[in-house]
Amino acid sequence: MPSRFAVLRDPPLHSQTFADLVAAGYNRIPLVKVLHCPAHTAWSDIWDDTTLTEQIKVFLESRSSREDGRYSIAAWQPQLIAYAQHNQFELRGQPLSSTALRQQLTAELAVQHPPPSPSYDFFTGGYMGMFAYEAYGFFHPEWQAPRHCGEAPQLALYQVDHCLVLDHQRSELMLISCGNNYHAQQTKLQEMEASLQQSATSTELHPPACTEPLPPASHPSYRSSFTKDAYLAGVHQVQEYIRAGETYQTNLTQILEVKTDIPPLSYHKQLQQLHPAPFAGFLTCKGYHLISASPERLLACTRSGQLTMRPIAGTRRRGRDHDEDARLAQELSSCPKERAEHAMLVDLVRNDMARISTTGSVSVSRQFETILYSHVMHLESVVHSQKRRKVDPFTALASVFPGGTISGVPKKRTVEILQQLEPVARGAYTGSLGYIDYDGAFDFNICIRSVSAQQHTYRIGVGAGIVIDSIPEREHMETMNKARGQLQAMSSRAREEQR
Repeated sequence: MPSRFAVLRDPPLHSQTFADLVAAGYNRIPLVKVLHCPAHTAWSDIWDDTTLTEQIKVFLESRSSREDGRYSIAAWQPQLIAYAQHNQFELRGQPLSSTALRQQLTAELAVQHPPPSPSYDFFTGGYMGMFAYEAYGFFHPEWQAPRHCGEAPQLALYQVDHCLVLDHQRSELMLISCGNNYHAQQTKLQEMEASLQQSATSTELHPPACTEPLPPASHPSYRSSFTKDAYLAGVHQVQEYIRAGETYQTNLTQILEVKTDIPPLSYHKQLQQLHPAPFAGFLTCKGYHLISASPERLLACTRSGQLTMRPIAGTRRRGRDHDEDARLAQELSSCPKERAEHAMLVDLVRNDMARISTTGSVSVSRQFETILYSHVMHLESVVHSQKRRKVDPFTALASVFPGGTISGVPKKRTVEILQQLEPVARGAYTGSLGYIDYDGAFDFNICIRSVSAQQHTYRIGVGAGIVIDSIPEREHMETMNKARGQLQAMSSRAREEQR
């Protein structure tokens, strides 16, 4: 094996110990083989595009140095089990209602029994996939039916019994096979290691991503779901709803469509280089591709039931130099409008979490932090709580989906207003990408700074939170500032920089 992926530790479980666990009723037992892996490794550094689309199909990736960017996860030969399109839901190809699908997925998860593993705080097997924004019809069938996403999925969930996990802190790559057949799982680990050995000489590492302000670059042409005048009129309409007391804050989104021949995985690599993020990922399913460089976590839950949300609300563009960065950061953190909007959305997050948490456990550990990204800066907060023991992952996700920061307050009525004002479906934008572990732990992002690709058409969603004192021109400008990273990744300059 090349030293690039030298074996550090073989699976600690011997066959008899494994058999004892099976006899005790455990049916999702992970075997974990640990290899050395160089720092700053991305999945595209390890495998070529064919392997990533045919063998991996879905991966979550962080190239961030933040504490919540420690692990990257890739499925290995996952099986598509749940899928929805045109408000039609299916489980393993069999049609059923959204309610029945959720009940069946919950029931199947309940009979999976991994053994307690306090040393494993990472994903070892379960479900990985995405929910489009319009998947609120899956979580809330009693709400107004969402519009169709065209040929794009409303949800796509893969079952993952074999996976790879990169530990960026320890420079380790873990090969994991989960099940109740020791010899079959050992064979699967050998198969994954052989694939690594074959790929090690055919790929090269990318340099670490840069978080310094980026110079302007030419952008590709695009078509928006709103003209500028129509977007400004939409802002005024939201403010009329606010005056009528129907909403207090509404995130109005426009969808930019770009025709390009850039392969989706090449675009993912460019976006990660230009816009590194802690909650990035990629999913391919039936000719559809989701490319996410999200900085925002929707909801995460540890094995012990600790819940975390990381709402983002409040935006400024990055400065042209460090002095302008500092000035804009001070302007953002001290702006009464931005702080009021952020506080309102943190309250919404706290209320969403309280419905699934033990009494008195919801707390805000960090608030109004200014975080810099490649093209914009945001105000962010972190909210924690302790999940009630009987709350399953799908119920927990339903309590917060769609995220309040990208819909509004109050959520249900605001979603109805958005369906009236936004001319097209959002699709993956402001949906979620993530995983549910067999042991009930989960982690999902909000798909902002995310792009969907289908038949050479890329869809970029960008929105702004509208409140009563919003200035329409500034809100439109904010959406375009947010689009800079995705558009620049498509530019000729960005492609030249990756060569």
